[in-house]
Amino acid sequence: LDEQLRSLPNSQHLRVTAYIMLIVIILSTCFMIYLISFLAMGFWLKYQYDPIDLLQANQTMNPFYASLILTITSFNQNGLSPWDNGMTLFVTDIFMNIFIMFAVISGTSLFPAILRGVIVLLKHFSP
Repeated sequence: LDEQLRSLPNSQHLRVTAYIMLIVIILSTCFMIYLISFLAMGFWLKYQYDPIDLLQANQTMNPFYASLILTITSFNQNGLSPWDNGMTLFVTDIFMNIFIMFAVISGTSLFPAILRGVIVLLKHFSP
């Protein structure tokens, strides 16, 4: 029995392992939110908008570049837009508004709930 107790990890080892696992879970959750938002907005801009709609300084902006800027700034609550007129391009576009709202809320008040859901999901699938 003493030998089995000695083979168990100590509290310091468990704490470090838990911290590392939590950091990996948080970073992978953020990455998945970024990836989903980036791809959804990028493909939507590419196939639903004409290149003339995405003009900035008389040059057509790559829809995936615009999607990257929108994803990062909305998740981080910066409020920046790659266009001079801000987000007025999307006033009537419900899909873009929903994904921008998803990214904004996921970066603030919804993130703890998403993280809790990911941890519960991992508990069910891990041995």
